[in-house]
Amino acid sequence: MEGYGQGSGLLVTLLPPFYNLTALVLLRYWNTPQVGILSFQINAMNYYGATRSSCVGFFQIGVDLDPNGTIAPWYVPGKNCVAHYFFNETTMNPAVLPGVSTPNNTLLKLMIYYNMSAKEIIFEIYDYNTNQLWIHKIPYSGTPFYATYTQLEFQYAYTKYPITDYIFNGTMFDIEVTYLNGTTATLPASYMIPFELDVPFTWDLTYYNVNVSGYNQFTK
Repeated sequence: MEGYGQGSGLLVTLLPPFYNLTALVLLRYWNTPQVGILSFQINAMNYYGATRSSCVGFFQIGVDLDPNGTIAPWYVPGKNCVAHYFFNETTMNPAVLPGVSTPNNTLLKLMIYYNMSAKEIIFEIYDYNTNQLWIHKIPYSGTPFYATYTQLEFQYAYTKYPITDYIFNGTMFDIEVTYLNGTTATLPASYMIPFELDVPFTWDLTYYNVNVSGYNQFTK
C-alpha cells in the first residue's frame, strides 16, 4: 500500500494546518479467517495529538477486512484510540461485529473533515461499488490538523491464526490534505520518516523500494 506519514506524539515535522484529509482505497481481493484483525486506516492529528499524545487529538477512519468478502467501517473520535463502528455508534470489540458485504475490486473513499464554521468533525466512508455511505459527526472546536499518516494494521495479539492466513491485495492512493487557504495537495516523500522493514522475501514492497521515499528495506 502507498503510505505516508509521521506518527502522533513527539512529531518532528508539522505540516501547515489543514482541515481535510482524504484517500482512495482499492480492495482488489482479501481473505481472512477472523474478524477485527486486519485493517487499514488514515489518521489526522490536531496540534496536541501531533506534538504530545498518541491518543488525544487523534482522529482516525478505517475499515476492518473481515471474512467472506465483508468489511467493517469504523472511526476513532479523537480520544482513547478506540474504534467506534458505524453500525450502532457505540464502542465495541471488533470481534463481535459481522461486517457488511462488498465485492472484490471495491473502491472506497475515506475522509476526515473539520468543519470549522459548524464546529464539528465529519468521518465519512463511501463505497463506490455498492453506493453505501457511512458518515458520523462529532462536536469539535479545537485546532486544525497538523499531521497525518496511513496504516495497514495487523492485530497479532488477538488472532487465533498465523499471519500467513490473512491475505490482502489492495492499494491506497490519492492521499490529499486541504490547507486552510483552500489549497489541496498531495504530501511529498520528504514527509515520511525512514524505517526498517523486516519481512519475508515473498512480500510485495514495491512502494517502499522507491529510494526517494527514504525507506531502508531489510529482508530475511
